[in-house]
Amino acid sequence: MGRGCYRFLKIVGVNVALSVVLIISPIKVIFEGWSMVKLMSFEETMERYEGGENAFDLAIEKWVRIKEAIKTAYSLQHFVLIVRGASIKIALCVEFNDNCHLCPLEGICSREKEGLFSKVIRVMQAYCVAGDILPKSTLLDLVDQLISELQQIKEDFMKLRH
Repeated sequence: MGRGCYRFLKIVGVNVALSVVLIISPIKVIFEGWSMVKLMSFEETMERYEGGENAFDLAIEKWVRIKEAIKTAYSLQHFVLIVRGASIKIALCVEFNDNCHLCPLEGICSREKEGLFSKVIRVMQAYCVAGDILPKSTLLDLVDQLISELQQIKEDFMKLRH
């Protein structure tokens, strides 16, 4: 395992054996025999955004991938990777230069008040501690709610622009 990954896992309080193998390929991540859809990186997001893709579509895709990863996750380490993927900035953060009060997603991911994003992250962190002991339905329902909110905000924003 790379030193950066081990340090990250250590920082979030997960004790991981050094023998754990992490192999990153362009399509999937293999972790202790677990295969999941590749979570969206900041680099991928920005490359596609700068290539002309819609920032809302990229945010929605990020969360669809996270949802698919949650469905197949079964260990604490899997949930740590998912939280890490969920915490990566989206293109709208760059577009609005981290001026959250101007961003159309401010209501979802506001840190000042309890936004849906914060709630999802907190529940994900609980899974980092408990693993698959907790039923995934609660987390999947929250992620579905977040995806629906993102889709609705995108629709509303696009109506305002035209």
